[in-house]
Amino acid sequence: MKRFGIIVFCLLIGWGVFPSIVSAQEFERLEYDLSLGFIRGGKATFFSRDTTLMGKKTIHYKAWGRTVGVVDALYKVDDTYESWVNPSTFLPFKAIRNVRERSYRDYSVAYFHQDKDSVFDPEKGWMQVPGNTTDIISIFFYLRKQRNFDSLKVGETFVMSMWQTGKVYPLAVKYMGVKSLKTSFGKIDCYVLSPQIKAGKLFKKTDGMTVWISKDANKVPLLLDFDIRVGTLKCELTEFRKYGKVVLKR
Repeated sequence: MKRFGIIVFCLLIGWGVFPSIVSAQEFERLEYDLSLGFIRGGKATFFSRDTTLMGKKTIHYKAWGRTVGVVDALYKVDDTYESWVNPSTFLPFKAIRNVRERSYRDYSVAYFHQDKDSVFDPEKGWMQVPGNTTDIISIFFYLRKQRNFDSLKVGETFVMSMWQTGKVYPLAVKYMGVKSLKTSFGKIDCYVLSPQIKAGKLFKKTDGMTVWISKDANKVPLLLDFDIRVGTLKCELTEFRKYGKVVLKR
């Protein structure tokens, strides 16, 4: 079941729920179900809200992924990721990773200095990084807010830098064009992206992950498909709220 923990990690790139009380400053909430075939194994929640950090106006992103049901009994996962970003550039100021998977625990903090292309990790010190480096949560929102998919050609690939656990990882993303997706909300036109991942014990091939983002002003990630060796893992949107009001709900 260790692989399921890895999948929850992958989901958060992307990418019970949080308490039902909605903060007055919370402007977006996305909730997902995670399933492998007919097995429902996890849930994930993302939310965004306006706040301040060290006197600066920021957007606070938070993501929580956890196992449920039988999977939770066999391999408990309860991971939280947070990111505070510049509301103009959507690049991070600070990121927190809090992982709890069975008996494994890992907590880390990183401070981003985008003007100096550097990151400070309290445990590892300063590190130089490429310009516009994101973290595992802010990259999810950066793609939605800053990337103009209509300007891309089908098959075109762009590369982004992502900070994770003290290292910088280049993430290549291939644009697959606009396709219609049949969902529980009806048919929705989507931008389709294929993050290029390393094939190995978990993924069958480098293009084994597909992300479907609604082709509208909200750019909502509706579905993430993971083509893994034991089948197809799906992460499906179940609810989308904006300023506390339900926009989509299964």
